[in-house]
Amino acid sequence: MSIVSWNCRGLGNPATSQGLSDIINQHRLSIVFLMETKLRCQRAKEILQARGYVNSAGADCDGRGGGLALGWNDEVQVKVITANSNIIDCEVKFLAEDNAWWLTCYYAYPETCRRRATWEMLRNLSDNSLIPWMVMGDFNDILYESEKKGRIPHALWRMRGFREAILSCGLRDFLLMDISGLGSGEGAHHTGWRRNWTGLWSMIIGGVNLWKRELRLLRHR
Repeated sequence: MSIVSWNCRGLGNPATSQGLSDIINQHRLSIVFLMETKLRCQRAKEILQARGYVNSAGADCDGRGGGLALGWNDEVQVKVITANSNIIDCEVKFLAEDNAWWLTCYYAYPETCRRRATWEMLRNLSDNSLIPWMVMGDFNDILYESEKKGRIPHALWRMRGFREAILSCGLRDFLLMDISGLGSGEGAHHTGWRRNWTGLWSMIIGGVNLWKRELRLLRHR
């Protein structure tokens, strides 16, 4: 089973739409999370359904920006708990297994002035469940200056605040494999975290390939 998290920056673009088809065909993705679709939710769902993801959830774009979409195939059972412009929160279960895990597909506020609200959102989510938790998406933040791509320095208060939020949630970084082919960018942002995977991760989730395909999310772990 494979999962992709992609900040696609406009799903209505023909090249982006073709890119989505290519990675679906190449990696046989069970779960697809798309950010910045720049589409109404229904249109994004139609695009996913045309590619075999008859099950989907999402949030509308806000003007010319934003928009989230989550699609999954019949290999997994997904119960969507919350879907808004920042998160799609759900419970996931492999059909061949009894154990469920919690997936938060996350798109942080891009505005610097709303960083603290983003971190508080993570803290609030961390109290919702005791089952294994995975968070993936675009956090628009880094932990350390060494992770930054480009010349513009990252504010110390932002790195400190992000680190404190991650620690308070009990989250740990996990390896994501990069799918190249869409170009490169200047930023580097964390895209995946997990909590309480001891045993369950190695026993059940060990066969899951986690992928990212982001223009700005370039950090390999």
